[in-house]
Amino acid sequence: MDEFPDPVSDSVYLALQRFLYREASLLDAHRYDDWFTLLAPGVKYRITVPSVRDAAAGTVRVDIVVEDHAALKTRVTQLGNPRLTRAENPQTLMRRSVTNIEAFELGGERLLVKSHLLAFRGPRAGNASAGFYSAGRQDILSVSGDGFLILEREVSLDHAVLEGGILSTLL
Repeated sequence: MDEFPDPVSDSVYLALQRFLYREASLLDAHRYDDWFTLLAPGVKYRITVPSVRDAAAGTVRVDIVVEDHAALKTRVTQLGNPRLTRAENPQTLMRRSVTNIEAFELGGERLLVKSHLLAFRGPRAGNASAGFYSAGRQDILSVSGDGFLILEREVSLDHAVLEGGILSTLL
């Protein structure tokens, strides 16, 4: 069993749930500029996929997205303007569900938050297929005033192969 720091209090846990649900709602509504305000200036954002080459060697995680604050700002600008991206024009219909939230005190006003994400991707014009992204997430959040900011996010997709070969959304 993994060793974790002390769990957060019930009141902090409830506030974290609300934060994560609000974040998912902002992304589902394509309110990328509002979502961007939830990021700390030094944010680190990674998405990985599993790579299994030999069962005896086990699964190795491979980065497919590694972004910082500036790169995420560029992506938010692109996603928010259909003239700047073909991958999201028309915009993908998404519905994110965040579950299995666990939260732990790291000290220094920082929290470790683990969660599961299931994101439904609706069909787009010219493409009748819908799909899902299933992932585990691990975030480091800072307490900021009466809320939180995302310092680090690692999204560990459960898919070794992405349908369509691209990932054009934020998770």
